[in-house]
Amino acid sequence: MSRLRKQLFPLLGACGAILCLAAALAVAANLVRPPAERLPWTADWSRHLESRAAAAGLKTATMPTLSRLVAAPGPAVLLDARSPAAHAAGHIPGALSLPPGDFPECFPLLAEEGDWTPATPFWVYCEGYACDDALHLGQTLLSAGFPDVTLYAGGWDEWSRHGGAVETEDAP
Repeated sequence: MSRLRKQLFPLLGACGAILCLAAALAVAANLVRPPAERLPWTADWSRHLESRAAAAGLKTATMPTLSRLVAAPGPAVLLDARSPAAHAAGHIPGALSLPPGDFPECFPLLAEEGDWTPATPFWVYCEGYACDDALHLGQTLLSAGFPDVTLYAGGWDEWSRHGGAVETEDAP
């Protein structure tokens, strides 16, 4: 038994040292990131995406606000940043599918078809608070010269969970 202790204690000490080093490196990595991109030590994580959106210059909206937009469509364009398959399975009524990775190819075609100008308001969403694709799409729209961008951070998860209206693509 004492031989086992002689081998086990140094091993446990080495494992503890590795864990402490990993934690210290994680803290250091977080501290060298720009302040807007740092992970908060304590926070309401469901609102972290909204904080990042505000730092990027995007407005944010709640489900009731988006519900009014969907009920009375106007000049705003609603963009779904989820995959085309997820969009086809179900999306917020009137939303167009535009994953961030498809922006360079698809956005010019959609903009021409929709006759969008820099004054066009855009609303973007994706899966929900754990998804930042809509944030990236919103930042891309801002960079492309469209200053009126609103992020619905609750996304599809919140919308469908709370009984928001749903559209699906018709199968061929």
